Amino acid sequence: MGVCAEIVLFIYMRRLLKRYSLRHILLLSIALAVGRWLTIAWCADQLGLLILAQLLHAATFGSSHATAIHLIHLYFGRRHQGKGQALYSSLSYGIGGMLGSLYSGYYWESIGPAFVYSAAAVACGVALVIAYLWIGFENTQHQPL
Repeated sequence: MGVCAEIVLFIYMRRLLKRYSLRHILLLSIALAVGRWLTIAWCADQLGLLILAQLLHAATFGSSHATAIHLIHLYFGRRHQGKGQALYSSLSYGIGGMLGSLYSGYYWESIGPAFVYSAAAVACGVALVIAYLWIGFENTQHQPL
């Protein structure tokens, strides 16, 4: 269900990018991810909220991925696109995915799934602060994208 919602988002992503800045889409995506992980952590017994959380996959993963690819195009220039995408993939899916999977597996058994999803929400909260401070501003001039 989440992947189907993501496909629908990708169909409309070009229109969203014309209307909203990369910065705004990314910040909203991360903020929704905080809510998604907290909903899964603390409302797993409420089917309607779980369905909503799964539909948010489009807004959390789909839009952040599309935004990240556009930011790579902006920040890395034509000659370094491959390097930028390799860094993005290896850091986010590679190292990030590996460490997240490893530690969530340990904590799932010892502390429980609510803790794991809450920790994911906290990680997204940290990412939101980082993105707010650093994404979309040029050096010290602080001009939005």
